[in-house]
Amino acid sequence: MKILFVDSARYRPDGTVSRTGRAYIPAITLPRLAALTPRDIEVRINLDLLAEPDYGWAPDVVAITGYTKSMARAYDIAAEFRRRGAYVAMGGIHVSMVPEEALERCDTVFVGEAEATWPRFVEDFRRGAPQRLYKGDPTQPLTGWPVPRYDLLDPEQFYTLKRGGPLSKVIPVPAYPVETSRGCPHACSFCSVSPFLGTAYRVRPVAEVVEEIKALRPKCCLFVDNNLFGDHARAKELLRALIPLKISWVSHATLASADDKELLELAEASGCRSITVGLESIDEAGLSGYNKEFNRVGDYRRQLKAYADHGISVLASMVFMPGYGAPDQFRKACDFLIEARVPYAAWWNLTPLPATPFYFDLKKKGLLKRESWWLYKPGKYPDYKFCGPDMGEEEFRREYIRAYRRFYSLPSILRRIPSHFKPGWLAEVLWNVGAFFVSRLRKDAMNLYSPLDHDKGLLSFLKWRFFGPGRAL
Repeated sequence: MKILFVDSARYRPDGTVSRTGRAYIPAITLPRLAALTPRDIEVRINLDLLAEPDYGWAPDVVAITGYTKSMARAYDIAAEFRRRGAYVAMGGIHVSMVPEEALERCDTVFVGEAEATWPRFVEDFRRGAPQRLYKGDPTQPLTGWPVPRYDLLDPEQFYTLKRGGPLSKVIPVPAYPVETSRGCPHACSFCSVSPFLGTAYRVRPVAEVVEEIKALRPKCCLFVDNNLFGDHARAKELLRALIPLKISWVSHATLASADDKELLELAEASGCRSITVGLESIDEAGLSGYNKEFNRVGDYRRQLKAYADHGISVLASMVFMPGYGAPDQFRKACDFLIEARVPYAAWWNLTPLPATPFYFDLKKKGLLKRESWWLYKPGKYPDYKFCGPDMGEEEFRREYIRAYRRFYSLPSILRRIPSHFKPGWLAEVLWNVGAFFVSRLRKDAMNLYSPLDHDKGLLSFLKWRFFGPGRAL
């Protein structure tokens, strides 16, 4: 029996598949499912970002995953494999939100987490009785997971897996993704994490996390948790266990965690280099609109400084709604980020993900251009999914790019770079200088991720180093 796992890429505005020479870091899902597959089954993993799927391999089962933005491509891959006689299963955060859509385009759909349902599917398939729908339990304990099968991937295709090399002097490699918790107690209106993983904060046993890290032998870990500090007591237990491992690590957390001095001290001691935090807006009304009142704008500067004082670089995630707010929202956001000396900022054109409160609100108000916008290949870039009444698309685009370029201007960089050497300072400088050149050399300086989205080489690697996996857009 042969199983092919496929992580779909997305289409570029010109209709071609988005491909790069190398990837930044492997996603964790498919290597983990491969580890949950019986060893007598021949397994391969295809990353569509790197290479076209091998349609001629003739697998018995093709298991496809992808984010919302890559679903048009994912469904095309599914159709081609089905045409060739393969049994196609699909899973992931998008199809979990709209399973009826996926069921029209494949043979089996996995809703929610698949650690328990995937082995059951394999057994059912071998018996000749696979089900159409498998539903994961969002309350199941996160225990007993095998080490992901990263051995199925070619380390030469990943900047972060190849030991040695020119980048090893700047960035600690090899680096692997590791997951220690799931769920988020918050319910931000635009986010699909809570609908997908639940609002209960579930954690893996610290001992199992440590054993996985020891097995991988990384120099750096990307903890892919949506909020590594979701439970401070547990986070401190984990950080204490990381100290003897002598690794560097990056992750995501809330800005409010900076109020716990002991937590930051342990984060620094355990090798934390960067934390991505969702500032989203510097306006209280904007935060309220995102259902993110737990962010306190008045505390931002103090909390950002607390992270910086412990040698932790902060990547501030900012979101802007096309057509909403005065044009000076970009100027005010840029002013704040520069004055607060934020090392990095991710600028997001807010996207209505299916089954989120934000999506349903836009749909109710009739503001969506297309209800199932992800089924269409992108057109003019940026491809707005909606646009409000306050400003036109071109004005929004112009002000967005102006603010981005100002943030990564040389005067801004000189003001924001660290005043003292610290771990990762060279990467901070390289990233900012790289962003300066790219933002000025490229005419299409804005897209749904960042101006560096399709670039290759060092800039793309540094994008991973501090942006992590980004949002599931």
